[in-house]
Amino acid sequence: MSVSPAFARTLAAGRASFNARVAAARRAQSGFEPQDFASILTQQLDPIVTRAETEAPECVTGLVDAGFDIALVLAARNLAGPRARQDVVSRLWRDVAPALARSIAPRPRALLGSLTNAALNIAATPGARSDEWLALLAAAAPVATADTLLPIGQVLAWRAGMAHYREGALAAADSLPPEVALSLFGGQGDWAEVRARFAANRWWRPDPQTGSEGVTVGDFTGFGGPFPQPPLVRAGDGGFVVRSGERTLLLVADAYGATLHPAPAEAFDRLADRPAQLDAAGVMAGDRSVPTPQPRQGLSTAWDETLGLAVVSAWSHRILVTPWRRP
Repeated sequence: MSVSPAFARTLAAGRASFNARVAAARRAQSGFEPQDFASILTQQLDPIVTRAETEAPECVTGLVDAGFDIALVLAARNLAGPRARQDVVSRLWRDVAPALARSIAPRPRALLGSLTNAALNIAATPGARSDEWLALLAAAAPVATADTLLPIGQVLAWRAGMAHYREGALAAADSLPPEVALSLFGGQGDWAEVRARFAANRWWRPDPQTGSEGVTVGDFTGFGGPFPQPPLVRAGDGGFVVRSGERTLLLVADAYGATLHPAPAEAFDRLADRPAQLDAAGVMAGDRSVPTPQPRQGLSTAWDETLGLAVVSAWSHRILVTPWRRP
């Protein structure tokens, strides 16, 4: 196994302890492959250690110790390395975390572990965009510190499609220095004004050329989607409640994306229909008319001034969600 001098020195200094941890992992996990684990150390962890040796040399020992333990878990569960079911963690460690080494190194177990869990969560959430989150996180490295890294990651996860993070992400942004919070959304204007506009309209974003026309959600289960039957939608608290066959889901959508979450059947049953009006061009939504590609026969809608307009068809397994009024 070939690694950087800083990594090699730290492994040599703690050889007995590190070897004992690998032996324990092999006993506990029948599928544990030492070669896969070695690959994570050399290909993913070593680039972080190399950068930390330059930017935070006093933290290298703690970084190796924590990274080694996290890598053992990832290897045992095939979450990183050659046999990983997806490569999001490998890309986080190899391509993004080195730029964040100065921020991660003071608290590596908590910070590297939390970022790794976040990457897995985003990758597992339909509608979220893990590639975008990784790119945004890398771009935010110059303004991140050990204290701000996790709030920054949460804000950027919302920007990358985790719509249900909206309120928590805005609270996280409020905990950051205003100039840092503003930088996460393009750096233009004043954070207080940007924050007020976010609060006033879930379909507004600082770059209005994207996202303002809404999102399309779902597909037939036979094509890997969430809906076994064409869905029905009602407006609820915090999102649209969707029924498709025996499934009931909460749909949360805003200008950055949409996510679906399990919900109890009674969440749909207790809501009343609130259809929007149809006109010659499409569906009336506040100050505009939304064109729809589906036939008018079998078209149904639900709306809320805050949540937006949801349009579904008896001939489709997809839901169109748009702003109720122009952002």
